[in-house]
Amino acid sequence: MKQQTLAMANGFERYGKQTRRTLFLEEMEQVVPWSELCALIEPLYAKAGNGPPPVGAERMLRIYFLQPWFNLSDPGVEEALYDWAGMRQFVGIDLGREPVPDETTVHGKDFLLLPRQPRDFSPSTPFETPPTPRPSLTRKRRQKERSYRWTASPFNTT
Repeated sequence: MKQQTLAMANGFERYGKQTRRTLFLEEMEQVVPWSELCALIEPLYAKAGNGPPPVGAERMLRIYFLQPWFNLSDPGVEEALYDWAGMRQFVGIDLGREPVPDETTVHGKDFLLLPRQPRDFSPSTPFETPPTPRPSLTRKRRQKERSYRWTASPFNTT
């Protein structure tokens, strides 16, 4: 474990109380299988390359879990991480060492959570029948419908 910076250090407060949000995050720390989920995501996650260094997979996964739990948008989760020390501690962000990932970074990794359906192209799979096309209207019928719409308008008084 890294040594805490002054930004992460707790204990200067004289009084404190564990809020329901903090208790919820502590419970989720124990309940959610973080290591197994990260093992699933790691092969798909961005590697270090020419761009800026990527944010860790587990950190981004925890940020994604925070969004539905606390009903936060991408900009909202960025603000909440700056505002609330308990959320930063859950994600593992130390403001003395690194900034919070900005909203574009959070938004850019959304593809990891999209459901993916494996496609089965085996011959045993029956082909779906395409939907039957709507019968085309004859020219007279289309003209009749257009004229009806024009004459049935509440604004047309003629």
